[in-house]
Amino acid sequence: MPVLPADVRLKLYAKTMQIRSERGWGYRRISRALSDEHGIHVPKGTVQNWILGIHNPIMRLHRYFEPIASPELSYVIGIVLGDGYTTVDKGRIIVGLTNKDKHLLRVFLRSVAKILKTPSAGRIVKGTQHGTLKATLGSTLLGLFLRKPLSELTPFIEQYPAEFVSGFFDAEGCAAVGAGGKSLSVNLRASNTNVTILQLIRGLLNEKFGITSSIHVGRKPQGISLVHGEKVHFKRTVFALRISRRRDVVEFARKIGFASIRKQRKLEDGLRILQHYGPKEGRDEWTRLYSKVGDRWVRNDDGGPGET
Repeated sequence: MPVLPADVRLKLYAKTMQIRSERGWGYRRISRALSDEHGIHVPKGTVQNWILGIHNPIMRLHRYFEPIASPELSYVIGIVLGDGYTTVDKGRIIVGLTNKDKHLLRVFLRSVAKILKTPSAGRIVKGTQHGTLKATLGSTLLGLFLRKPLSELTPFIEQYPAEFVSGFFDAEGCAAVGAGGKSLSVNLRASNTNVTILQLIRGLLNEKFGITSSIHVGRKPQGISLVHGEKVHFKRTVFALRISRRRDVVEFARKIGFASIRKQRKLEDGLRILQHYGPKEGRDEWTRLYSKVGDRWVRNDDGGPGET
């Protein structure tokens, strides 16, 4: 039998074991049934090896994964749908995330390790862009799962919505603090080119947490924009989800939050200052605690890379 994609092999293997269990057919008959149904020649010897346990396509794939809803799985789905990725390398699927925040990458890999039921998973290496890091791991089964349509991932997301939203905001969101005028404001913002994902998040925020949010066009696909001081040419429309009311921002911080330490601290600092000082005096307190470096607010006692 020629080398088939992992998902096809898994489907044929599952069908083989189902037929054997339910009908008790012999190897040759199962081989013919699979070949007729799927239009792929499945040798009798392959069927025999599967049934006898000599070969098992599940165990031969790098790292076994079973899709069971959990907080960690929802978080990883959110991360990957936000700014993570899956790619094929030498026949297996790599799941990865690029970011400047090493702590966030560690949270991502710890979550994956718990999903895969292993003590550790993946590694962190330098990214291709200056100052970036990359967390990657090989897991064909997890990669195939994360490549499923959003409609097939939604049942897993809905069981642990806070973790999903937190993962997405860790990857694509930020606490958007405004202190350029005469008063301080704290909003939450997340962007993506897939407006359907943002619509799902808006629905979850409203239905599960009573948080109101809005979606608008953030950037149209024209010209070149500066992102963190680097020129970026956007080829697709970027949509933005925004949480503006202070009550809703407080509820997000209390019920969802960021796993990213810097993003969560920035959010909590902004809300604490607003509560104690109000918008006008709060602006002065914020600029005492934070400084603007390019387009980022960086905490004065933080020597590491700031968050947007």
